[in-house]
Amino acid sequence: MALSHFAYPEFGTHTVISIVSFILGIASLAASFHMPDHYGTAPEPDELGTRIVRIWGLESIDCDGNLPQRRLPSSDIECTVYRNDRRVHVTIHADDSNRLGLYDTDGKALKPVGKD
Repeated sequence: MALSHFAYPEFGTHTVISIVSFILGIASLAASFHMPDHYGTAPEPDELGTRIVRIWGLESIDCDGNLPQRRLPSSDIECTVYRNDRRVHVTIHADDSNRLGLYDTDGKALKPVGKD
């Protein structure tokens, strides 16, 4: 529409509005290339061991490399955790509803202290 006003230069209100709209459209298009990408990749979630340490307030966890990095374990895993300067042997168990629990050798659940 703006190009037709350039070909037939009858300068009126409609012509000015069309030209200004055209210039603003081009400026918006050029500026859009410099805007941040809102559809970029999401940050990677923490590894499972890091999340367990944070949620249960542990100092560290050692599962001899058996702990999956991102997904919940499909079977029970025996690990050693360090909490309050104590070493505790635990079993990590994920149930069917995707809940994860840490249980000591007596079957008592360790209480989480943090949030995820």
